[in-house]
Amino acid sequence: MKKFTLVLLTVFTGLLFHNPLLAQWVKTNGPFGGSIKCILADNSHLLIGTNNGVYSSADNGKSWAVAGKNNLQMTVRSIAVAGDDYFAATDFSVFRMTASGWQAVNNGLPPRTWVRSLAVSGNSLFAGTLYHGVYRSTDSGAHWQVVNNGLPGGYAIVSLAVSDTTLIAGTYAGIFVSRDNGGHWLPSRNGLPQSVAIVALAVSGNHIFAGTFNHGVYVSDDEGKSWKAANSGLPVGGDNGIKVTSMAVSDSLLLTGTAHHGVFFSSDGGKTWKGTASFKDNDTAMVSISAVAIYHTTFFAGTKEKGMFRSVNSGQTWTADNDGITGIYVNALASLNGRVFAAGNDIYTTTDRGGSWKAARSGISINKDFFSRTFLTVSDSAVYAATYLRGVYRFSTAGENWKPINQGLPSPNVTVLAATGHDIFTGLWLRSLFRYSYETHQWVAASAGLPKTDDIISFTSTGTYLFAGTKASGVYRSADNGQSWTKVSAGLPVAYPINTMKALGPKVFAGTDNGIYRTTDGGDNWQKVGNGMPVGVPVTTLAVSGSDVFAGTISKGVYVSYDQGDNWVEFNSGLPKNSQINAITVSDSTIYVAEERPLFGVWRRSLSDVLAGVRQLPDQSSSFVLNKNFPNPFRRATTIEYSLPVKGLVTLSVYNFVGQKVGSLVHSVQNAGTYQVQWNALDLPAGIYFYNLRVTGKRNFSAAKKMVLIK
Repeated sequence: MKKFTLVLLTVFTGLLFHNPLLAQWVKTNGPFGGSIKCILADNSHLLIGTNNGVYSSADNGKSWAVAGKNNLQMTVRSIAVAGDDYFAATDFSVFRMTASGWQAVNNGLPPRTWVRSLAVSGNSLFAGTLYHGVYRSTDSGAHWQVVNNGLPGGYAIVSLAVSDTTLIAGTYAGIFVSRDNGGHWLPSRNGLPQSVAIVALAVSGNHIFAGTFNHGVYVSDDEGKSWKAANSGLPVGGDNGIKVTSMAVSDSLLLTGTAHHGVFFSSDGGKTWKGTASFKDNDTAMVSISAVAIYHTTFFAGTKEKGMFRSVNSGQTWTADNDGITGIYVNALASLNGRVFAAGNDIYTTTDRGGSWKAARSGISINKDFFSRTFLTVSDSAVYAATYLRGVYRFSTAGENWKPINQGLPSPNVTVLAATGHDIFTGLWLRSLFRYSYETHQWVAASAGLPKTDDIISFTSTGTYLFAGTKASGVYRSADNGQSWTKVSAGLPVAYPINTMKALGPKVFAGTDNGIYRTTDGGDNWQKVGNGMPVGVPVTTLAVSGSDVFAGTISKGVYVSYDQGDNWVEFNSGLPKNSQINAITVSDSTIYVAEERPLFGVWRRSLSDVLAGVRQLPDQSSSFVLNKNFPNPFRRATTIEYSLPVKGLVTLSVYNFVGQKVGSLVHSVQNAGTYQVQWNALDLPAGIYFYNLRVTGKRNFSAAKKMVLIK
């Protein structure tokens, strides 16, 4: 038996270095979608520009992947291909895809230029800007020169197109054409309505199509010298007239996307138009189409708010295909009864640990601006949400919809939403704090003593006290459920925002732009804590699970404290490097984070990977020792004890029988001494596991032992 154990440990030690590490953060399958700004579709390329970079598809639009080595993480309004080079027009500049990722190519462009459109003519690349006219590059974007002779000043170049040797620019002041590669521009007004806004251009052979904001579609067959209406079948005129947003052409097939009337197509070169199947938002309002394309025989429609749609039957039916498009900005998470909600510029929910996400926006009004904040909280067995400039809502599981609860609120401009047991509190911009009364179903002021010229942006409760964190005035405390407040900011950094607050028993933690602070005496005194965290790292969100405290940061991912804030260790295995964490929530045995940079998305990790605590014992040791865990066998949790004779970098990990890592318990520098670590294996199957201790420093050490989990 002893020989068998020795052989087994020898084989296991080899497996430690040949198997993937599974105990880490895993990106959930969504939520996917976002705002589609443009589509590039030709015989060789299918790419989209979104509110979060460029994506490409290799399976006819069924799924999408980030185009390039890195995601641009900015709004992309136009895409162009010139030879082997890909270019993206953004709200900051023009970018070119290189082997190392997207790189700005802006030499000669005005600083932080909002580029609206791109076009390629021969070896020339043209960029239409919001305020600065047209720029031209003849060296793949390395250098730019302005080519505005004849263009009206101050008008956005919304669209650019090329027809043979003619360059066409669509502006809010009409159409302008250049026949000398941008050297000179002339207005092209013959046949167009006066002062018409041109928002889209498409070229097919010698036909140039122009989409307008209020007058439908026009076509020119003579290089833009004259225009005629091509609106048969389009709802033109009146208050409900068509507002074209985008156009696409493939041979004699044309698509037109509109703001409120869906997608129209023409199979006869624009002579007649037919509407396609409707795009509906909650069966009430038409979805706004922002981009259209034809790729081989498939129709594509990008929407302003609901991502990508695809039709393989000429528009008779449309299906949403957003797999891989990470344009959903999430700044809030909440969980109730195993169900997780993710909210930001939209609201989604999952019941299978992020395996799939479903939109949960029925009945709620959400501001669709990209970085629009939504707040979530849970109280009285219900989920509540507050959306930017729209007020507060309560989620009804019976109807799977949201109900507004705004009676008594003087403003919908919410700055915080929090629950304390039965009560709901919300802060309003420069209107202080309000509490929801279940008796009267109204909001009542709860702001006596709070600053009148500052905003409440964080909130928590210990049961005895309520705490309100402000943007610049520190922390306030209430002992009477919000009827009156007293400032309690001794020890907190002056004028720093209190981004987040969380209570662990009587202790309260405050996350600021200058690290974490803690009070143990009801707020009378605050001390900076955060040993093990980068000095001064901004903390955006806090969460508590049992006796463990989790902190999300601006650029350093997630940290966890097992000793109520004294010491913190990195908890980032699997997350992108330098992650910005917007929100954290715990649901059953899983922890979730909303990550903004460098990749948008919601990530999850099993709480069995979180140790219950690290405790240093007073005795010292003259040698390295890894003791047997106790108890062993164990049903849920077990304690591992080890001793260090010298200071070193300690890594304590748990592996299953085949060598896959299932727990990362310690990864930090520790002084000489004896330590005890508790490991919780709540959601792991019964079986044989191994724990491995590795120490590197002045003296190195490695050892592994076996333990048995029973259920």
